[in-house]
Amino acid sequence: MITGFSSKLFRPQTVIGIRQNVTVRAVPEVSQRLIRLVTVILFTGIVVVFSVGQFMHGRIESAAGRIEQLQAVRSRVGNENIRLLAARAQLASEKNVVKQASQRFQLMVPGKGQIRYL
Repeated sequence: MITGFSSKLFRPQTVIGIRQNVTVRAVPEVSQRLIRLVTVILFTGIVVVFSVGQFMHGRIESAAGRIEQLQAVRSRVGNENIRLLAARAQLASEKNVVKQASQRFQLMVPGKGQIRYL
């Protein structure tokens, strides 16, 4: 046995003859002030959440309107781009170049017998 060590300290002690009295605690009264405070906090929270929801709804609707405007502009610019590309292709065609050269500068395409190769 270890000196200075008492094993009696760790033995369970059973108490005989004492009965435990279990008491049921009643729910404590909630004051009217606390009820009013909780109601005001909940109502304020609901109003704040609703307000933030309306604000976000407005922002989303505004962004959707802006997106529709930008898509309309993009469509219009795309159509203009297609029209300009077609006009450029028509102006750069060989037939149009020959026509413009003959009208503006009086240049003609040489015939078969006009060009000699050395």
